[in-house]
Order: sequence, then structure tokens, then C-alpha cells
Amino acid sequence: MIALRKLGSRWTLLVLRELLGGRRRFSELRKAIPQVPAKSLARVLAKLEKDGLVQRTVNSMRPPQVSYSLVHNDPILRQVIDALFRYGSE
Repeated sequence: MIALRKLGSRWTLLVLRELLGGRRRFSELRKAIPQVPAKSLARVLAKLEKDGLVQRTVNSMRPPQVSYSLVHNDPILRQVIDALFRYGSE
């Protein structure tokens, strides 16, 4: 049940799948998942950060840039997400 609560919201798996590829900026996530409204993407990222799955990093450049990455690039999480996407495409 805990896994479903953390991963079960509408856009969460798409966001996590993108972050499995490495650190991404908000704009890169928007381009990679264009069907996700900006507000929803921000909400998902905030929830994933609160749940301890995603780390938000603010670079001290001018203007500041924010990027997101997985806290732990866990092979089990990767296997679960890959299996769900394979199942969905069959």
C-alpha cells in the first residue's frame, strides 16, 4: 500500500521514469512529458521531494536554475517502473 501511495498518482511514474535517466531541469521534464500540465508537474515534483524520492537542487547561477534528481537510483525502482511500462504497452 505504501508503494501505491507514493507511486500511484496520475503523473508520478512518467516523472520518475524521466528522472531514472539522470538529473533534469523543470523545462526538460516539461519537454519530455508534454501532456503533463506545468502545475501538475510542479505538484508531483513537490510531493516526490516531500516523500524523499526526489532531490531538488538550486544552482547559484544567474538566473538560478533548479534541477531534480532521484535521491537513490535504486535498481529495484527501475525494475518496477520498467515492468509497469512494459505491461502497459502489451
